Amino acid sequence: MSLTDGLMSMSSCIFLYFRLGLLEEHIADMFKVSVSTVSRITTTMTGFIYEHAKSLVPWPTAEEVLTNLPLHFINHQNTFIVLDCTGR
Repeated sequence: MSLTDGLMSMSSCIFLYFRLGLLEEHIADMFKVSVSTVSRITTTMTGFIYEHAKSLVPWPTAEEVLTNLPLHFINHQNTFIVLDCTGR
């Protein structure tokens, strides 16, 4: 396998894992590799993506959060961020 093929496989693995939420076991079967290989790839790439993308997401200040806190969270004043993961 060439370096390009390896990088493409790693990229595909990560996209399948994050975008589709496939289990590492399923991805390992698809690529005919061990689950531990997929686990190493996802762990490594997660750190890589975090390090290179963390500055792209501006986190609000505590004051901004409290000012814009949804009414459902009014009794949870220690809330710092609300993530809506219900849809695409």
